[in-house]
Amino acid sequence: MPLRKSRSSAVEKALSPEEQQAKINEVRRMIGPLSEAMPDFCSDASISRYLRSRNWNAEKASKMLKETVKWRLKYKPEAIRWEDVAHEAATGKIYRADYFDKYGRSVLVMRPGFQKEGKLSSTESTVRKAEDVVSSMLAKGFVLSKDALKRAILG
Repeated sequence: MPLRKSRSSAVEKALSPEEQQAKINEVRRMIGPLSEAMPDFCSDASISRYLRSRNWNAEKASKMLKETVKWRLKYKPEAIRWEDVAHEAATGKIYRADYFDKYGRSVLVMRPGFQKEGKLSSTESTVRKAEDVVSSMLAKGFVLSKDALKRAILG
């Protein structure tokens, strides 16, 4: 099996289209009925992205996809509406785009650097923004992953 250098510094397996499809089918078997719960999210293209991110390791890709699908089924991020986040627009950091996604939903664009604050220092402002977003999401019942919290802390 040949290897090729990916855009990142890691070495990535280069699989033939037949091998790729076999891996996709293997992941689909491993996730079982979850693929039927969210068929659009478990398409061949989506599964392929998970496989590539895990260097074509079907076990790791299926574990990651299972967790994602379970989270999406539990918290329904696609159900977020403008009314849920409109208060953030007053700060200048979020706006509703003048176009829609492929399902006809409004696209919300978040620009944390544009939030209008008082005379806080840059560091204080950044910390306040992170706290505001996290507390707002938690108040609405969202649960943040450890990765999201680490990213928020590390900037």
